[in-house]
Amino acid sequence: MRLRLTKIDEYQFLTCLKHSLWGSKSARFKDWRIGDKLAFIVDKALAALAEVCGEPFESRDKVWENGLYPHHVPIRFLHVLAPQDRPAILGEVRDVLIRQWGQNYGWGILNQQVLESPESDLVANALISRSNALVEYRQTLDERLDEARIQRDKIAERRLIERISAMSKNILNN
Repeated sequence: MRLRLTKIDEYQFLTCLKHSLWGSKSARFKDWRIGDKLAFIVDKALAALAEVCGEPFESRDKVWENGLYPHHVPIRFLHVLAPQDRPAILGEVRDVLIRQWGQNYGWGILNQQVLESPESDLVANALISRSNALVEYRQTLDERLDEARIQRDKIAERRLIERISAMSKNILNN
């Protein structure tokens, strides 16, 4: 099995689920194949497993609210985990990534490099061995998107306040 991993926030993840798409600002999908798997990492935990189900294409439609990602690949979600069921990127999963990509395995995730069997099987099994909440997520997707947007806004507001506070302290100390 060919597997790639990506790290995004809950809102982006739910947007991918809603539109059955994965997107990129760069044309990175030329070596992606139908049947390749894509594992989603949200908040340092495995959240979902999807499968590439079509050829890459370009579109100027704005799917994700945090930017235009004109390069798309259609995906089909196979398995979605509720937050309380999501395994952290620790233990066996992290060990697999370190074996494959070294201590800087984050680059492999960031660049969505291919992880081949048997390592890819171990990562996929960490997801599919847990209860599949895909049907529940599809039924409550709009509510979950609203909740995730509110959480994202709160985090952004908190970061802005922290930056302003740090800048104010810096100005007062100079």
